[in-house]
Amino acid sequence: MKRIFSLDFIIIFIFGFLFLMNWDQAAILNFVVFFGLCLAYFWLDQKIFSADEQAAEKFYRWKKFLLFTIIGFVLAVTMVAHIAWRAKDPNLPVHDNIQQMEPAVEFLLQGKNPYAENYFKTELAKSAYIMTTQGQVFLNPALYHVIKLPFHILASVPVHFLAKAAVGFYDERMTYLILFILSLFALFALPNDRRHKFALTAFYAFNPLFLNFLVSGRDDVFVLSWLIFTFYFLKKDKILLSSLMLALACTAKHSAWFLVPFYYTYLYFRVIPHSLPHQSALKVILQLSKRTYLLPIIFLLIMLPFILWNPLAFYQDTIAYPAGTLITSYPINGYGLSVLFYKLGLVKSLTDYLPLWVIQIPITLLLFYLFIKKQIQDNSLARMIGSYAILILVYWLFSRFFHDNYVGFVSQLLLSAYFL
Repeated sequence: MKRIFSLDFIIIFIFGFLFLMNWDQAAILNFVVFFGLCLAYFWLDQKIFSADEQAAEKFYRWKKFLLFTIIGFVLAVTMVAHIAWRAKDPNLPVHDNIQQMEPAVEFLLQGKNPYAENYFKTELAKSAYIMTTQGQVFLNPALYHVIKLPFHILASVPVHFLAKAAVGFYDERMTYLILFILSLFALFALPNDRRHKFALTAFYAFNPLFLNFLVSGRDDVFVLSWLIFTFYFLKKDKILLSSLMLALACTAKHSAWFLVPFYYTYLYFRVIPHSLPHQSALKVILQLSKRTYLLPIIFLLIMLPFILWNPLAFYQDTIAYPAGTLITSYPINGYGLSVLFYKLGLVKSLTDYLPLWVIQIPITLLLFYLFIKKQIQDNSLARMIGSYAILILVYWLFSRFFHDNYVGFVSQLLLSAYFL
């Protein structure tokens, strides 16, 4: 049956419009331009469907250009525009992650330890209180703690300098926007099927569980981009570069740590044996270590200075704070098992310590065993990504807090696995 519409056109048309429709500052001109671009995209699809292979190749190049043009347009009239407006009016609403990351970068540039400082005299004070999904209001514990790992702060420093020099101000979302755009191009290169390239990139860009969070300033795109770069270099068989990308992801956010066992399993049972036929397991492991040495080395080089700078502050901010063992820990919140325990009366207060690790760790270890066993039988990049996505989802469900943007993060991984 001859196709009438491409999947990517449908994704762009529905989710692109849905996002613009819910964007408070969207002007009627934005919609007119968006629909015009969509019609041009539809026209190119018709040309491709009716053209021979040689002619279709030219139209595909134009289609790729138009896909990124539409994405760029939507980002320009939303995220870029809001960044510019915030520079003129600092009181514009933005996620408290942005309000903390910007002074964290400033602290580092002043020679102060971002993990040892509090944020009461920074812009984060504008978001001094948070409301949980249960309707309770608490003092924002981010005023005391930075949960981000060091590379998140370090990577923002050069963008900070460039932005200040170029436009006179810095917004943390500038870093996120750069990474998001780069990750789009890397993602486009992942699928072998050309149709999947367009569908995956369109869904990744306009994912309604992700795009709103990106524009408002949540940080999922930061670690997700480095993971996508990891997948990209794995696909290209550039193992050393993939180990570097994964090291940067692991020094940006804890969630990347859970990919490491799947990463090494993928390499051991797929890439390495092909280059080393009839070698012993020990020799394969040694060769694997040589080809991925950047992962442990870069991880330690980035993490150790901050750990040694103030071990207690680093531990409290990055481990104890999310675990709930501090008086100033983040409250039980979100959509996971912890909130269910509170609703059932098993926890008296949302600020109480809840030892969910008793359930969380055994279940996570069991899933690691089952998923890696399955990956050995069907060792593909898609399997690796999909297993990691499901495992981190389950891990978060048993965490102290499970935020809505976590679903967006997992959905992007699931889409990547599906279209590969």
